[in-house]
Amino acid sequence: MTFQVIAGPCSLENCEMAITTARFLKSLGVETMRASIFKMRTCPKSWRGLETEGVDVLKTLKESFPDLKLVCEVRSLEDFELVTEWIDVIQIGTRNSQNFYLIEKLSERLATSQTLLLKRGMGMTVKEFRDAQHYAADPNKVWLCERGIRTFEKATRNTLDISAVPVLKSENKNTKVFIDPSHSSGEAAYIPPLILAAKAVGADGVIVEIHPEPQRARTDSQQALDFKTFELTMEKLSHVPHFTYENTTSVSW
Repeated sequence: MTFQVIAGPCSLENCEMAITTARFLKSLGVETMRASIFKMRTCPKSWRGLETEGVDVLKTLKESFPDLKLVCEVRSLEDFELVTEWIDVIQIGTRNSQNFYLIEKLSERLATSQTLLLKRGMGMTVKEFRDAQHYAADPNKVWLCERGIRTFEKATRNTLDISAVPVLKSENKNTKVFIDPSHSSGEAAYIPPLILAAKAVGADGVIVEIHPEPQRARTDSQQALDFKTFELTMEKLSHVPHFTYENTTSVSW
């Protein structure tokens, strides 16, 4: 089984940064890039991404790197229509994780080659997470992403529920389960070991934030890895055994 790494900035900021990041990822053999132009922010005064101005950036990325898959969060069906021509994976963020109408309608509009990536809600149980997945027309086209849940703990941004991976896999080994170490930890220093742990626990992949200059990132700068750290982590990742789930009742290395 292949462990899939999705990496890129929290949100695209300009075309130059997007191209630089894509070129770097291609040099490492990473096949899927974070490429969101919409950001759902808790604070209405926070920067919300390039929005419609970012469509041209997505177009340029896809035309420059046609075999690089792009992941973009959408907030609505209108967003989806704007980006669908250029996007391979449609992300539904934590704040929309129980927007069942959106899940239903997006799943009905997916092209054959497209997939939904559903992030777990910050207060959502594993059962509620699975139930949300089954609102899709084809639940097998929905990847689940554990991104940390809200608890009493303040040492990290959220609490990564790594046990969600074996629980979800025990119910259906064919369900694709990803881990987001960036939003769960909130600190760049904590992210590399969580990436390694994701592979060891049997996740299908990770979605991680990287940036050419993290200190200048417009969103979540403290949790973005610089290119050198990400490259070193990828090297270490290649030596970590991938825990696999052979069927719904047993697991193996």
